[in-house]
Amino acid sequence: MKLVEIRCPNCGGDIKANPEKEKLVCGYCHTEFLVDDEVKKIETHHTYTDEAEIKKAEVEKEIELKKLEIEEEKAKSKRKFKIIIFGTIVVFIIIGIPILVNLNKSGFTSIF
Repeated sequence: MKLVEIRCPNCGGDIKANPEKEKLVCGYCHTEFLVDDEVKKIETHHTYTDEAEIKKAEVEKEIELKKLEIEEEKAKSKRKFKIIIFGTIVVFIIIGIPILVNLNKSGFTSIF
């Protein structure tokens, strides 16, 4: 088993090729290599990426993240609103009970 070091003709990255393997892939640019018995001849098959598809996927991901951020902000706003309403009710109860007690002590007659 002979271990040979080669460079990717597409990106120039180092690739350690084992001749027992028929197909190798560059770890940097993902170019595929077909290797013969003695690694005398190397055929390359370039993997082309569709930049438009990659950009589209990135944009879709950004849109989904933005939607999640908006939903999170809405949830925070609802929680804040509920806390404010609850706090207001508690304050009115705390202030209202002593006022009603004082009104009853001062002779105010209730209609209830």
